[in-house]
Amino acid sequence: MKEEQSVEDYLQRAVSLHNFIRERYPVGTYKSDRRNTLFVSLCDLALEHFGAIISLTKSGQHTGSAFALLRPLIETSVRAYWVRFVADDGLLASILRYKATFPDMERAAKQVEKHFAKQSYPGLFSLKKAALRQLHGFTHSGLVQLQFRFGADLTVKPTYPDSAIRNLIREASMWTATAAIAQLLLVEGENEPESNRFSKRYIELFGN
Repeated sequence: MKEEQSVEDYLQRAVSLHNFIRERYPVGTYKSDRRNTLFVSLCDLALEHFGAIISLTKSGQHTGSAFALLRPLIETSVRAYWVRFVADDGLLASILRYKATFPDMERAAKQVEKHFAKQSYPGLFSLKKAALRQLHGFTHSGLVQLQFRFGADLTVKPTYPDSAIRNLIREASMWTATAAIAQLLLVEGENEPESNRFSKRYIELFGN
């Protein structure tokens, strides 16, 4: 995708992906056990965060809040995979009884990354420390967020550059597709001919 494309174009692509996922979610059911129910709930929450990021960005008045939601979206997606592929039954049971907590995003991502590296899919959940710091800053009102609250003349107004907004939309789209793909595979199975339809749609819209 060319860098000069507008924020509006990126938003149209994100809306298209969001609607495609909503319209093409599997109609089948999943085995309703503790692990799967947590997993599906997390995937659905990730999609809701994505819709909120789109709405906040489209408004033109709440861009900072849209950036603040990127970290929760990514953490929710990572946590979904952690629940599905990493956590043991005893730990999940403790979490559901409020006797334990989910691991933080960095730890969960490392554990999920280790799992998929063993499956010959390395790098899927690799989160660099610099990127994590930036995500934390946007969510927790750090300097990375506050630096975009002033104009050149020191008037108080949002000044998020288009390049940053485009990156926000692209990252949110990618992580939402990741969660949606996982939920689809749970219901349809990895061998179903349409099981990769969300990844294909993401690539069509945002490139590889």
